[in-house]
Amino acid sequence: MRFPRYGWVVIALLVATGSHDAAARGRAPGVPSYPVTKMSHTIPNGVDGTLPVCQLGVTGGFGSSEPVLDFDPVDGDYFYTWLNLDSLNCTQCGLGTYGQLTAAHVALFFPTAPETAVVGISVVGIVQTTCRFQDPNIVYCAGFDYLINWQDAQLANDFAIPFPEECKLEITALGSGQAFLETNFKYSSLMAPADRPQIVTQASVIRCQTYNPITFPQEDWVDTFGVGNPIIYADVQKCFHVPTLRKSWGQLKQIYR
Repeated sequence: MRFPRYGWVVIALLVATGSHDAAARGRAPGVPSYPVTKMSHTIPNGVDGTLPVCQLGVTGGFGSSEPVLDFDPVDGDYFYTWLNLDSLNCTQCGLGTYGQLTAAHVALFFPTAPETAVVGISVVGIVQTTCRFQDPNIVYCAGFDYLINWQDAQLANDFAIPFPEECKLEITALGSGQAFLETNFKYSSLMAPADRPQIVTQASVIRCQTYNPITFPQEDWVDTFGVGNPIIYADVQKCFHVPTLRKSWGQLKQIYR
């Protein structure tokens, strides 16, 4: 398990509320899932919801919520979602381009409110195997913490979380256009299992797409929980062509000498 990255917000909240109850990881026993029939969207200032040319990750039609989040501030509560920037997912992208990621999205259901939560976001590397999985030791986009405030119980919401710095994926010699969106649920003001937020999942099941490494890195969400993948994804605002650096006449003469 990775060592968590503490933000000042998390530290302040933990001091105020006390330590985390180190309960067993996984689906909270005795806590129901909820059917999700509609979902609202929160788009903060600085994120233009009309701009994304494509979205990478799990964006499928919502199905239900799952009581699996424990918001562990010590060991972390990590989810990894595969991002694949290619011409099939993003028609404006292709070989020799890079996509600019502007926002991450997390869909949550709130059994109880009001609620304050802290979520850590990062984009990390990939281990290319038959069933690819994340490499948290390779960081493509630096991690940051995001504070969520929510006031309405028994509702689901898709939160757009803007990247504070430039974040991009390249389909060039320097990058395959693939990565994992790391989401770390760090803190919840409601820590009773029946009260804390639940992750919203899509109806369909896709293996090798989402990992929730409770006991080992390649722990596939679908194999562990047997339900649709959590709705976690990223916006690609635009795809740009990577400029080709032309060699000077002097450099060419050196090559063919």
